[in-house]
Formats: sequence, structure tokens, C-alpha cells
Amino acid sequence: MPSRLTRSVSRRDALALVGAGSLSAVAGCSSLPWSSKGHAPPERRVPADWHPEPGEWPIRDYAYARTAHSPFASPPRDDPATAWTYEPDGSGVYSLVVADGSVFVRTDTKLVALTTDGDRRWEESRTATGQLQFVDGRLYDVETDSVTALRPDGSEEWSATLETGRHTVLERDGWVYLLSGDRIVRLHADTGAVVDETSTRASGPSTAGGPVYTGRHTMTAYDVRDGEFQQRWEASPDAAYERYGLSAVENGRLYRPEWTIAGSNDRDGRLSVYDTTDGSRLGGFPLEHTPRRPATDGERVYVSTSTVTASTLGQDGRLVALSLDADREWDFSPDASLQRPVVANDAVYVAPYHNHDAPLVAFDASTGDELWRRDVDAVSELAVAGETLYVAGDAVHAFRA
Repeated sequence: MPSRLTRSVSRRDALALVGAGSLSAVAGCSSLPWSSKGHAPPERRVPADWHPEPGEWPIRDYAYARTAHSPFASPPRDDPATAWTYEPDGSGVYSLVVADGSVFVRTDTKLVALTTDGDRRWEESRTATGQLQFVDGRLYDVETDSVTALRPDGSEEWSATLETGRHTVLERDGWVYLLSGDRIVRLHADTGAVVDETSTRASGPSTAGGPVYTGRHTMTAYDVRDGEFQQRWEASPDAAYERYGLSAVENGRLYRPEWTIAGSNDRDGRLSVYDTTDGSRLGGFPLEHTPRRPATDGERVYVSTSTVTASTLGQDGRLVALSLDADREWDFSPDASLQRPVVANDAVYVAPYHNHDAPLVAFDASTGDELWRRDVDAVSELAVAGETLYVAGDAVHAFRA
């Protein structure tokens, strides 16, 4: 199957390509020798168990396990001060990550790098929204039809043009995988050259370094060996439900936000707990509204909900703290929809979703006691790194004690 990607690359191509390597590949041909593919073995190799360093929030959900929990950060538990604010020109913030001593901010018109004190390092123009991800010294800027690999100083390593769609980047062992609902494309980590493409359904990947768990209706666990995704198991937990948002992986369990399939009567949500060894459902907790991505700190699971239909957008929601077996411990029920929570320093932080009347609130993770609240503008992203809580929406606010 011809690849649906093209690429532009830096001078490293001359070091990493053997001969005039083709940019197309045949699905299922990853067993061919390297000389047949026209690519040298990758030099850049991010281990499967890669994890963020202290002071980082490098992916939207912190790491590939999607726990939205930083074990290193110590953001404010008391009413914070605003250390600094960055206001982008004319557009809100779509993505924010913290790594390598910088705060990388993505809008629909710019990619900006700030210092952790809010000073501008560099910026580049963009023409569409993009999702950022920083892995082992490299910044990925993922748009619907392209992925660009950048150095921390903003210089480009390579870029690849994609068939338009939703793609999630997963890098490990020399390869950059672009996963979506109908295919997996494998790129050479050094050059961005296409190695192969398969018609494998792999939306919403989560992994703690071992198998990769994917799927919207069914759930599939893949082992990744020699660049290939090899199915370990597949499970169909309940035909009435589909995944809504990414799942979190922690200590052999998969915490999956689910919502009754579109078109169902009396739609409802739930958080389900699955065994990662075989996909068996261990339990769950019912949710009245649409669930957001869960967060877990290894002690509890935290899941928020929101109303997402046009007539009720932003009007109602709930934050629930559950035991690891999905028993309720405490909850918060504002008259507003909520974004997904983030967790650090034994505190849970949650912001409103499409509701300008509700505040950002911090809770004690163990007891659910409110620590503080702050009125904020529309919020799209929360991140915690070092001693800072970053709140991104129409602007970026850095809150510190």
C-alpha cells in the first residue's frame, strides 16, 4: 500500500538514508532487511519506558500512560499568586507543554517558546492549530495534516505531510508512530522517512512502557516488536459503550472513560476499570454526563464530567474521586461543566469547561477539602511543573505560592 505521507528533512538525511530510499512503503513488510528498505538503522532511540524528567509536563496528559499526574511537581496548595501572564496575539492557546526549561505554547497562528519566568525565547508563525509533545529533547508539533520535529531552539529536524485526520504521536525504540482510527504509520526517528503503513485501528493509545492499549469500541492490546504492532489481546467489553477520551494506565489497570454510543437513547457515561493482562472488566462507576480523561496518582482515580450538546454546553458537570476499585470517596458538583483534572503535590486541580462563571478549584486529593479557588477566563489546558500551575486559555497564567 503506497504511503500517504511526504516529508521534508534536514541535512541529517545524508547520514541516515542509504542510497535513494523511497518515501513509500508496503504494509506488513517490516521483516525485510534494511538494505531492501533503503534506510539505515535509527540512531535516536527513545526507550519504551521513557518518562518525563523533574520540572517537565511534556505531553498533554503528562506521559504516555496518560495519568495526568506529576510525582515531581509541587504546585501551590495555598491560595497562589500570579507569577506571570502571557497573552497571545488574537487567538487562544490550543496546546501547552513544559520541558527543557521552556514553556512551549501553541495557538492557531503561532508556536512560542517562553522561559519559565514568562520571557519570550523564540516564536514561529503557524497557519493551523497543533498539538505539542516533547520527548527526549525533541518537540513535536502535530497538525491534522502534518507532523514537524523541532529542536528546543525551534530549528526544524524534519517534517512529514499526512493524510488529513487525527493522529497521535508515540515514539519508541527508533520509530515515530502516527496512530489513528484506521492506520498506523511508522516514521524513521532520525529523518521522518516513512518506513511502513498498516491499516491497523489504533486510536487513543496509552502505554506504561509495555503493551500499547488502543481502541474506541473494542479494546486492543499490542506488543511492539521490531517496529510492528502485534496483537496481544482484543476485548469487546460492552457493545453499548465506546471510549470517550484517552484511558489512563496505572499498576496493571486501565481506567477508561466511556459513553453510550451516539444515537443511543438515554445516553450516559461511566468510568470502567480493566485488567491490562486480558481486558477483563473489573468494575466501574456510573456517570451522569460525558466523562473527561481520568487522572490517577496510584492512590485514587479522578474523573470529571461535562455536558457537550449544543443546548447544554458547559452547564453541568461533576468531579469524582474514586478508589482504585472505582468506589466513590468524594466529589464536587458545581453548576458547570469541568475540564479533565490534573494531580500533583497531593492536590487535584480542575477548571471549568465552556463556562465563564465557574472558577478554577484546587482540592486535597485525599479528603476532597477545597484548598483554594480562582476566577479564570476560558481554560483549555492545565499543566503542573516545578512549583508552578500553568493555566492556559485565552492567555497563559503561571500560578505559584
